[in-house]
Amino acid sequence: MKKYNIVYVSKYGFTKRYAMMVAEKLGVKAYTLKEAKKELGKAESIIFMAGLCNSRLNDLKKVQKKYDIKAVCAVGMSFYRETLPELIRIVNGFDEDFPVFYAQGGLDPKKVSKIERFLLNVSLAQYGQIQNPTEEDRKTLDMLGTAADYVSEEKLYPFYAYLLEDDSYLELLNKEDEQLDNEEKEDVL
Repeated sequence: MKKYNIVYVSKYGFTKRYAMMVAEKLGVKAYTLKEAKKELGKAESIIFMAGLCNSRLNDLKKVQKKYDIKAVCAVGMSFYRETLPELIRIVNGFDEDFPVFYAQGGLDPKKVSKIERFLLNVSLAQYGQIQNPTEEDRKTLDMLGTAADYVSEEKLYPFYAYLLEDDSYLELLNKEDEQLDNEEKEDVL
């Protein structure tokens, strides 16, 4: 088992909720970056969890200067795609074999800054102009227009499988995917 304390940066609360879930599962502590500076030693091995802005982990450089990051779980509002962890790995300059995971958080329009609100409105307008939108496009459009909370422990299963060295979490995830596929087929019939 990979058992390291967690350092997290959470702007809207979604990453904090995930950090607390992981800390409880591993039996470790989760610290905000500010708390970690007081409680953890320099070069201590940690798990880093943070929100994303344009695929960049918030405050990564600060954390890298102070701690030995063993794994990362990024939290963002995008729906999961298999290519997303690799994109995050590349954009943030991690080595090819560095463990990077992703969990969808959400969006709370009341908490975003004016510039973020402007960018959301631009995205909303762009998605609204898509001809023949996919199901993911429609979900994204819905999310951009309202508050959305996608935090769920199931989104951490791949991260748990890695940290706990327990593939049963991946099996659970596969069962849930099969169940969703079956439900979608029933809806079509």
